[in-house]
Amino acid sequence: MKKFLTAACALGLLFSAAGCGNDSTATSAKTEKTAEDESKNLDLLKKDFNSITKEEWDKIHISKKDLNDAFEKMTEANSDGEKVVKKVEIKNNTVVVTFNNSDGIGMGNGLLAIVFDQFLRALYKHSSYYDGSEPTIRFVDLDKHLIQESDKPLDTDNETDDSSQDSEHKILSKPGETSTEDNGEIVTLDKIADVQKQTAMKPLTITVDQVKLLSRTNISPLQLKLFKKMTDQKVSEPLRYIQITYKAENTGDTQMEWQGIESVETDDGQKLTVADNNILKGNEHQIAPHTENEGVIGAVYSGKAEDLHQLKITFSPVKSADSGQSMTVKID
Repeated sequence: MKKFLTAACALGLLFSAAGCGNDSTATSAKTEKTAEDESKNLDLLKKDFNSITKEEWDKIHISKKDLNDAFEKMTEANSDGEKVVKKVEIKNNTVVVTFNNSDGIGMGNGLLAIVFDQFLRALYKHSSYYDGSEPTIRFVDLDKHLIQESDKPLDTDNETDDSSQDSEHKILSKPGETSTEDNGEIVTLDKIADVQKQTAMKPLTITVDQVKLLSRTNISPLQLKLFKKMTDQKVSEPLRYIQITYKAENTGDTQMEWQGIESVETDDGQKLTVADNNILKGNEHQIAPHTENEGVIGAVYSGKAEDLHQLKITFSPVKSADSGQSMTVKID
């Protein structure tokens, strides 16, 4: 997957350390002095980061020891033998990340800072270090040149996810409507289809709720470069993408792992593989028995709005269940 490139490798190491589950929790329970500093529910961190719900975050607690161990894990070499991070330090409600280069505030470091900020901030705020005030996350290079420092969340693809789902400021429901996001980007609804169509992949029942064709303009150069890292399609303004919202209900008695929507094929000949083309939230699901998960993808579409009339949506197969299914929906 192209998403986030080397940053994804480094963050994968962090979650393999932080999300080590019951063993880590048991160790913390034996070594920490107080119950408040015991790690809890770290297994939830094994999920795709963007698929962790607010309710699940509320259950997660990371001890100081486990958080420090996770940050130490970030300094190890990735699968390509590259050390992305030199060190991570916590000082007085500030997390200082030193990248293992002297590139200063170049494009690469800037993108890394955006990606790392949301992960580190979320982990810190669910750890024993958190005192109720927003932490400062600082990024520097080996020469101590400041790359980025912020005491509030940066613009990230996670924020793009939330706003792309019509924006909390204005729900886009009619073609031609627009919404201006907090970062100044303008989202326009080109087409919409209220689908409400189901398919069964036992034990999952999948419902496609809505399909929208959206376009983004007034995108900052840095955000545009970040979008380019998240898709194998050509990226320019207006950035046009197909947003599909769906639900998956697990009617069985065991937890299911599912990779969501596999591909989207348009009637003008574009086949968009979601794993390599998704500018919205994660498309991976771990669905507990008799529960329902919501999902959303945003596949960049390089055609014109007037050329899109129908989509074939193909779903990934479910482990230990029925093979993948597909459905066709109209978007006129």
